[in-house]
Amino acid sequence: MWHDLRVDHAVAPYAPAQPVIATHTRGDVAARVSVRFDEVAESARLIRAFPARAAAGEIRVPLAASPGGRPRVGWVEGWRGEVLIALETADGNRIHRAHPHDPSWQNWPLLEHAVMANIVPISR
Repeated sequence: MWHDLRVDHAVAPYAPAQPVIATHTRGDVAARVSVRFDEVAESARLIRAFPARAAAGEIRVPLAASPGGRPRVGWVEGWRGEVLIALETADGNRIHRAHPHDPSWQNWPLLEHAVMANIVPISR
């Protein structure tokens, strides 16, 4: 089953534009290329659709002050899937700590284990 935050938890401007998830039934290189082209076409469609559905009014508004020492969490759609962003605020509307968690980070410990004692191949 495919997940996409723009579809599964749609908010403006995605909800009214009804984004379509690009998928393919095969997992070969040609299928992955096909999915990328479908994603580009869908992105272009969404870019054209957003201005037509934009609400009247300001496009930039000031944020309310955020006190320091508060944890915050955000969830956005990235090109590899869902990206979780955890942060802690500092006084003066600043960010003290931030940790974006990309889906590929799950593979890093496995990659580290796979290349132990064999990081760079030597050709002779």
